[in-house]
Amino acid sequence: MAELLYKIEQKAVEDNLSAKDTVLLRKKLAEPILDAFEVWMEANYHKVLPQSKMGKAIKYTYALYPRLKQYITDGTLLIDNNGAENVIRPVAVSRKNFLFAVIIKQLKMLQ
Repeated sequence: MAELLYKIEQKAVEDNLSAKDTVLLRKKLAEPILDAFEVWMEANYHKVLPQSKMGKAIKYTYALYPRLKQYITDGTLLIDNNGAENVIRPVAVSRKNFLFAVIIKQLKMLQ
C-alpha cells in the first residue's frame, strides 16, 4: 500500500503538478487505496488479539487514520516528514556526541 502511495507522489513531482492538481490526483488515485485500507483495518481488527503486535498496530493506525487521510485534501502537504527528519538528524546526533564527549572528559578529570 505505502509503495503505491509513494508512486502517486512521485508522479505528482515528476509531472510538476500544482497543489490543486496534486489534490485531484490524490483524490483519484490515493483516496481509494486509503479507503480500502480503512475497510481492511475494520474487518481485521476483531480477528486478531488486541494485545498482539498486529492488534496494537491496527488500533494505533486506526486512531490516527483521519490525520493520515488529511494529506489528500492539501496539495502542499507531503506524504511524510522525511525531509524534516533529515534536517534535524545532524543536530540530534551532534547533541548526543557532545553529551558523550562531556561525560568522557569528566571521567578523565576524576582519574
